[in-house]
Amino acid sequence: MATKIEQYRRTLRTLDDWVPYLRAESHLPGPRANLELVRAAGEEASESQVLALMEAEDEFLVMCGAVGLGRLVAEGGSHHLARLKVLAGDER
Repeated sequence: MATKIEQYRRTLRTLDDWVPYLRAESHLPGPRANLELVRAAGEEASESQVLALMEAEDEFLVMCGAVGLGRLVAEGGSHHLARLKVLAGDER
């Protein structure tokens, strides 16, 4: 049986525009953001998607982008490290 993260990853792969889905499934406002979806988005997002998510006003979208940015850095994209460090101190 597929995990919730795997299910989210499969769904994201079918979508052209992730933003409405991410917002609808964020579980916000609420006591806890959908961390499984954050992980799935961070794992599936292309570099261009990550950068677009980083520009959003929506804190959930930025969180998804931050996880994706961390993945890109871990995969050798050290040019993104400065941006990731700035996000670590983001007040949101």
